[in-house]
Amino acid sequence: MSLRGKAFIMKGYKLLYFLIILVTYSVFMILGHSKLQLEILGQDILVYSVFLITLTRVYGNLDFGNIKTRMLVKTTSLGVVFSDILGFVFLGIIACLNAPGVFQVQSLFFLVIVIIFHIVITRVLIMIGDRIFLRLYAPINTLIIVDNESVNEDKIMKCIRGNTKRYNLLDIFLMKDDQLPQILLEADFCVINVSDHSLRSKIVSRCFDLEIKYTIVPNLEDILLQNVKPSVIDDVTIFESKEIMTSSQRTLKRLCDVVISFCFLIITLPIMLIISIAIKLDDGGSVFFRQKRMTKDREVFDVIKFRSMKENVANYSSVANDDRITKVGNFLRKTRLDELPQFINVLIGDMSIVGPRPEMIENVEKYEMDFPEFSYRLKVKAGITGIAQIEGKYNSSPKDKLFMDLVYIQNYSFFNDIRLMLLTLTVIAKEDSTEGFNNHE
Repeated sequence: MSLRGKAFIMKGYKLLYFLIILVTYSVFMILGHSKLQLEILGQDILVYSVFLITLTRVYGNLDFGNIKTRMLVKTTSLGVVFSDILGFVFLGIIACLNAPGVFQVQSLFFLVIVIIFHIVITRVLIMIGDRIFLRLYAPINTLIIVDNESVNEDKIMKCIRGNTKRYNLLDIFLMKDDQLPQILLEADFCVINVSDHSLRSKIVSRCFDLEIKYTIVPNLEDILLQNVKPSVIDDVTIFESKEIMTSSQRTLKRLCDVVISFCFLIITLPIMLIISIAIKLDDGGSVFFRQKRMTKDREVFDVIKFRSMKENVANYSSVANDDRITKVGNFLRKTRLDELPQFINVLIGDMSIVGPRPEMIENVEKYEMDFPEFSYRLKVKAGITGIAQIEGKYNSSPKDKLFMDLVYIQNYSFFNDIRLMLLTLTVIAKEDSTEGFNNHE
């Protein structure tokens, strides 16, 4: 079967998934609100379909083969549940406006039923979809090319070797001169982890010539070149650097921070009160933890968190199996609930909701000694969430953090901020998202 035919089957299966979810939602809403006009129900179903498509794209986009099945089930289920809730809320609003008294508390029963059904059917359909994908697509013949200065080589090999259903590793070729490996002709996919510009250009050109898909492990210059404006001057193509964030973007970002943080603090106030009581009952110590952190333009502020460690202990970054963490604190860290008070920092202007993680002053100074470019993260306000917090780990290296944060900074957009806010909940599903540093790091 041709690649186009295989892609058509997978797109058809994704469409089938959407139809099943949409039809079941429609049936449950019609059964639960039979007294409502069909016009009102039709409006809700239309809006629900928009929520479903948008949130599914945000939460994994049913990317079979590229996202592990377990994670895809979690993220897709999250998107469907959000869609169910938003669709239900919208139905409640238009029902109250057009048919007061018809929409009652009993309607929540049908919402709970549809959510449970959607979680179960999503799991089943994703597992079936994953099997269909693996039957259609054989493992990709993959070649990894490295040089003596390659970084993160172990992580890349772990990723490729850990997904044998998707990748067939042909070889790991060490590039010592400009001679390309003969095995490249057998590859369908090439991972280029080469620092030398001339060697990398030669590999890319050859892959392009052979129509081999490739991915590049970027260096700092590659990331900085993302935020450029291409133009032509007298037949010469040039790249012109652009402003990181325009004044209108900064204004919109700040307005969004104020509105969302204020609403979020009001909504989560009962949860924060329960957490405060739990911390007090645990060891009788203070509820909040304050620490000096660095943000935009090297300004220092006091970050506010729920205390998750014992009081009067040494102050350094957490390590694996850290005995300073309290029982309540362990739960708060795993669920990220210890970071709720940071919305106070956002409201008063110390932080933004989305941005690089605020580091301790000592860590910034230490990282900059080893890697001076780490200061580039300080071009924007620190944030509660961001690419590094979502895609990385708590113990990601300073360089990895910098690269992920620079990808965010160089590709800033308001809609990307919204997307990252929605993706933040997936961090809880990642088992390694709150790991501490290894003791030897």
